[in-house]
Amino acid sequence: MHIESSAVQQLLITGASGLDPIRVLIEDLESGKGLLTVCCFHNAWAMAFTGYWGAMSDRTLMQFLVDCDPDYIAGNLEWSLAKTRKQTKYLTRIVVAMQAALRELAAKP
Repeated sequence: MHIESSAVQQLLITGASGLDPIRVLIEDLESGKGLLTVCCFHNAWAMAFTGYWGAMSDRTLMQFLVDCDPDYIAGNLEWSLAKTRKQTKYLTRIVVAMQAALRELAAKP
């Protein structure tokens, strides 16, 4: 058995307008490759989405996510699910809140 561990940055975003708390896990696997997991609680159940990006130049996942279109990120996160307009709209709202939090973090000294 081979076991590896890696550093994961976890964010808990609260107070986003009209959204329950959002938990974001950002894992830089290596230069230009990263894994994102987003979880948001809603009506006593949780929606969790995971996306992988393997060609981000030499950027970290956080740098990459801040620059991306929210619809692109949402589309990558829900690639394996049957998409409904309501779900896509909800996930895009979550992504917009996540991006705002990441920009706020990036602006801190």
